[in-house]
Amino acid sequence: MQENVHSRYTVVELQARVDELEKLVKLLQEQNRLLLHRQFAAKSEAHSLDQLPLFNLSQETSPLENDLNQNKITVLSHHRKRQQRITFSDDLPKRRIEIDLGDHEKQCECCQTPLTQIGEDITRKLEYIPAKVEIIEYARLKYACKACEETIKRPSLPNFILPKSYATPSLLAHIIVSKFDDSLPLNRIEQQFKRQGIHLPVSTMSDLLIKIASQLEPIYHIMTEKMLSGPRIWTDDTILPKQNDDPDRNRTIQARLWVYIGGPLKDPPLVVYDYSINRSSKWPIEKLKDFAGYKHADGYRGYKVLHETGNIKFVACWAHARRKFFEASLLTEHAGKAQIMLDYIAKLYEVETHCKIMTDKKRKQYRSRYAKPILKQIKAWADYELHRVLPKSQLGKAIQYLLNHWHGLIRYLDAGHLTPDNSKAEQHIRPIALGRKNYLFVGSDRGGRAAAIFYSLVESCKNVGVNPYGYLVDVLTRIPECESDEKLNKLVPGNWVGNGSER
Repeated sequence: MQENVHSRYTVVELQARVDELEKLVKLLQEQNRLLLHRQFAAKSEAHSLDQLPLFNLSQETSPLENDLNQNKITVLSHHRKRQQRITFSDDLPKRRIEIDLGDHEKQCECCQTPLTQIGEDITRKLEYIPAKVEIIEYARLKYACKACEETIKRPSLPNFILPKSYATPSLLAHIIVSKFDDSLPLNRIEQQFKRQGIHLPVSTMSDLLIKIASQLEPIYHIMTEKMLSGPRIWTDDTILPKQNDDPDRNRTIQARLWVYIGGPLKDPPLVVYDYSINRSSKWPIEKLKDFAGYKHADGYRGYKVLHETGNIKFVACWAHARRKFFEASLLTEHAGKAQIMLDYIAKLYEVETHCKIMTDKKRKQYRSRYAKPILKQIKAWADYELHRVLPKSQLGKAIQYLLNHWHGLIRYLDAGHLTPDNSKAEQHIRPIALGRKNYLFVGSDRGGRAAAIFYSLVESCKNVGVNPYGYLVDVLTRIPECESDEKLNKLVPGNWVGNGSER
């Protein structure tokens, strides 16, 4: 007779096994709901402070939760944005068309007295003129001596950035801005040129970009030094797929672009990208080896070596911590503990809204007065709830992440020029994400390094309020004549004004 398998276990052991399997089922259900939300639901993480009282909380609530529910939370009033009208730049050329009365209409209908002009009514219309392409011919006049017939003279050509190429600075600037600002792949740019009667193959444009990047590299190095000279930086990284030449592999190589944002406090921050073939910690370690100050970043473990030196202080990101609690809130049908933490974080950002326009000194004082008590409440809540939730649940992971990075999350209180999150770096990661959706990958490591240089110049221009196209046209025209670091320093986006002038 076959022995009953269950006879080998006690009732207590079987019940423990059932409980364990129920926990596992719950975790798998949470993961499934979260994956479905990430795939199909809206990406917004909006959360209202008035949302929580609409739901029934669990009967077992901590004193800290009750305190939060009893205290009234003041929220800034919402003003609906007005519909924006079309605006015109003062730099746009204007063409005046006068519409006048006929001679027979310039007399008074009552007394036949000639009418006198008393003013004019202006109606503006915006005219679009397609891009104009022209061929520039440099005709160098030659002179010879008829007496000895030995002397022939002709003037020299201007010092072009690419002497043997047809491309001018304006053409090169258009290609750079189209790809690295408008996120157009080169094959689409090729189609644009075809419509204008120009055959400019993708391979030719790729070669041009590689050559131009090497010419702009000295400016890139100056930007890097200036970026690292400030007291704080923001950093993040993202995937930049690289073409794989290995015939045995049909996948692209997951190369990376790292973004570093910083510089002196008196200037708008410069944006510098760095290319690497993988996500090894050696790349940020090498880039930041001479930096000393505060570093805003996510919880990437590769940064740990940098923090151990003592020269770099880690400022963790509240946006990352909040996202984990937001995802945990998606897994419950009724409002619960995750919404409690979302409310606390909303109060933190309300403080930031009020002190946004303050000086660094006053902002630090304001945070110490209003944000510090909220942070104490958050820490007490997290410590209280840590052992009351499943460690492997989404909420358990969120609380553990918050506590593991707590010293970094409160470090923004140290100085007024720090921020509570790393959103500035994430904003400059988005152009890379948009670009790779269109051009899919870079062809080589040289192409990746060139992309880092071009993205650095374009994004820095936008960050300091400079038109990237106008900047590149002027810089590509002037850089062949720049033989010293002093002249190159004047071409850095933060120092450049345009039309040959600098700050």
